[in-house]
Amino acid sequence: MRFPVLKLLVYVLLGGFVGCFVGCALWCSIISSKHISLPLIFMFITMSALVILWIYDKNTTGKLILLFGNFVISLSILWILLFNLLNVLIPHSPLRICCSLERLSDDALSMFCYMFIVIFIILFASIPLIHIIPKRPLVRILKPLRPLTRRLRLLVLPSYKLLGLLKRALIVVIVMSIIFTLLLPPVTDYRYKQMLKEFRKMTELADSGSPINSLWAFVKRYTDSFCVTYKKPCPKPQQFLIIIPPLMNNRDFVAKLAATTQTGACFDFALGVTKLISDLYGYETRVVRFIGVDHVIPEVKVNGVWYVIDATYTTKRVPIRASEYARYLQQGYPHIPKKLRGMRDFDTNEELSSEHGF
Repeated sequence: MRFPVLKLLVYVLLGGFVGCFVGCALWCSIISSKHISLPLIFMFITMSALVILWIYDKNTTGKLILLFGNFVISLSILWILLFNLLNVLIPHSPLRICCSLERLSDDALSMFCYMFIVIFIILFASIPLIHIIPKRPLVRILKPLRPLTRRLRLLVLPSYKLLGLLKRALIVVIVMSIIFTLLLPPVTDYRYKQMLKEFRKMTELADSGSPINSLWAFVKRYTDSFCVTYKKPCPKPQQFLIIIPPLMNNRDFVAKLAATTQTGACFDFALGVTKLISDLYGYETRVVRFIGVDHVIPEVKVNGVWYVIDATYTTKRVPIRASEYARYLQQGYPHIPKKLRGMRDFDTNEELSSEHGF
């Protein structure tokens, strides 16, 4: 009797660990919009454990826990891919309704994190306990709910059948994720070229006088169609950013993705608008990140002068010279200079605080 109890305890602990991974992966990918590599790492760990169990353990309980965990994590990854792909393919896609959701406060983000982890730990840890629940009393209790239980037949399938069903579902989701991953770069390139043609026609017709005024008119047009999703529970292009010098750097692709989906936080806006300005006008641009404050700004160099064109937040009305930015923030956004510990070029990591008047 001691061995089954011990084995049950092991499976409950395994379910708890997998539930923790699943909760963290869902929170990272859907709620907080962290990098897509985090769910992929969690999936790799659970997939590796699944392969080991498949070889050495004949019991289906552990496999069921790990398969279900992989399935849920892979669904979250598929959601990120689908959201961005549809926004590239269909301007103002139906999925952009998610962008109208309210922003989540820091307390709400923390609460969701703990809630996701606790719920999925309980859910996955309870999977092994199904085997020790007496079947007949359960059937008698559920008899009045027979119309409902007929629709929930999956829950009463034998473990080996449920295992096969989950395995097929996981394969389908993984194959769809691979297809969407392969489709996303060429579709993004095609849509980006179309956007450039449309914007070129618009810039040819528009004449706003000085170069900076012309640029600002373009930035405002682009901003009007951009859905800011800062701290909103929906995917963002920046989740695909991978920079591992000298092996990989997909910054250019993510900038095009941000420009074409026209959704995201300040970082996505900065990547997208600077990419468009460089390709349309040929001006030098840069993306500047704040140290100590969760914000990123786009900048453009016109006639030897750097301008801040942060049209979604700090410079909504007019572009500001970079050299005057510190004084401008102290007058209009005093909370930013109080927390700011530095400003750095995103690509070169060059310190730019003094250049901005700090």
